This record gives sequence, structure tokens and C-alpha cells, in this order.
Amino acid sequence: MNWSANLITTAEQIRELLANTRTIAILGIKTEAQAGQPAFYVPSYLQAAGFEIIPVPVYYPEVTQILGQKVYRSLKEIPGEVDLVNVFRRSQDVAAHWMIFLPQSQRRCGCNQESPMTQWRRSWQ
Repeated sequence: MNWSANLITTAEQIRELLANTRTIAILGIKTEAQAGQPAFYVPSYLQAAGFEIIPVPVYYPEVTQILGQKVYRSLKEIPGEVDLVNVFRRSQDVAAHWMIFLPQSQRRCGCNQESPMTQWRRSWQ
């Protein structure tokens, strides 16, 4: 499979993705105290636009809610289905999160393919 075939590059593809999205996990979300940072105001905007937001902060261990929603400490703790994961992490920090989450997403979608990235893409389509 050619991974580049899965890239979203046009406004129409973005519209289609968002039209099929209801629940968005926000990995690396900030708290209300950091309201001026994209990792807070982008999820806030998405919530105001009608999306269900699932906060997954990597810091702030004392926080139990962000944007009025229960906080989960990792992607694998999220019950139910997630349509999209919005990531606010440095690129070198992302792999550790996905390696924990991918086996769970494969079970949810029934995927059994060779490439973990392909499996992830399929699970979120």
C-alpha cells in the first residue's frame, strides 16, 4: 500500500474528514490556565463548533477536567470510539503514544494488516 495515497491535501478532503468526525481526542491538551496556547484554544474552538472533545493531557496530573470534560491520562484509557486524534506534541514524543494505542485501535476496527501506520489509518477512517 502506498502511504501517500492517504494524505489529505485538499480543502474538499478536509471537509469530508470533518463531516465524518464527531469525537476528537486531544493528545497534549493544555488547561484553561494556558488559554492563549493553541493546545487549548484549538480544542476550545472545536468544542464550540459542536465536536465532542476528549482531553488527554500529558502534564497537569492534578487536573481531572478540561473544557468541562473528563481527562484521560492516555489514549488507551478512552472508552468508546474516537473519530480523530488531534496531537499537540513534539514529533519525537508521538511514537510512544501510538505504540501503546495502536493495538487497541486495531481491536476496535478489526484490522489485521502488516503496517502499524496502515492499521492506524484504517481504524480512524
